[in-house]
Amino acid sequence: MKKLLLLLVLISSQAFAINKCDELAADPLNKDNPKGVIGVEWENLQAEPAIKACLQAITDEPNNARYQYQLSRAYDKHDDETNGLKWLKKSAEQGYGYAEYKLGNKYKIGDGVTANYQTALAWYTKSVEHGYPNAARDLGDNYLGTLEEGGWDEESYKLALMWLTKAAKLGDANGQYLLGYLYSSEYTEKPDFKMTVKWYTKAAKQGNIRAQYDLGNCYYYGNGVKIDKNQAVKLWIEAAKQGNTDAQQALKSLGITY
Repeated sequence: MKKLLLLLVLISSQAFAINKCDELAADPLNKDNPKGVIGVEWENLQAEPAIKACLQAITDEPNNARYQYQLSRAYDKHDDETNGLKWLKKSAEQGYGYAEYKLGNKYKIGDGVTANYQTALAWYTKSVEHGYPNAARDLGDNYLGTLEEGGWDEESYKLALMWLTKAAKLGDANGQYLLGYLYSSEYTEKPDFKMTVKWYTKAAKQGNIRAQYDLGNCYYYGNGVKIDKNQAVKLWIEAAKQGNTDAQQALKSLGITY
């Protein structure tokens, strides 16, 4: 019996062991990090041990796209642009959504490659198709920025709506907030505050500070929802505790401490 228990403990520990490549080079923003892997912030990434660990991980699992992406990250930190791009492409070409997003970024701004918006868009689209909302959110935000800078433009509005909807449906809190904002902004054809409340609510539940504050405004003034000043205050308190100065000022004006 004791031998069996020891074997089960050993198997369990191996199953949940964190690979050194994940430990030293995982991106904190990558939603596909394994359980227990927090990721390493860029400024804390130690390139040489991360490269060594990820090369070993890839030797053991040659087709592991996550390890390939993390190796590219380590090479980038080491200022080895050639190998960084090589391994990023390998990962992206296997359909690894986060790598596709990062590769799209490179083509968008010309980082190590010739800038090509259509190529960037192609990689962004693949990333979204593989369940990554980042590219959709960023594209939607860009088109929203075009509206804010240049005023109403039907094509920019439709593209902002399309991409932000994709991001929101994939669960991205910032995408949900931006979509809610778009629905009731001056840049929409017909303001829809009910849709604004719907997406603000989803974003607020994920802790999006701006959504918490703006949803509080909706409840306070009755935009898209029945007036509920108690609910407004609750939302403002949540935002204020996270440092939102607008929420703090709103509570101060009501004489409410939190």
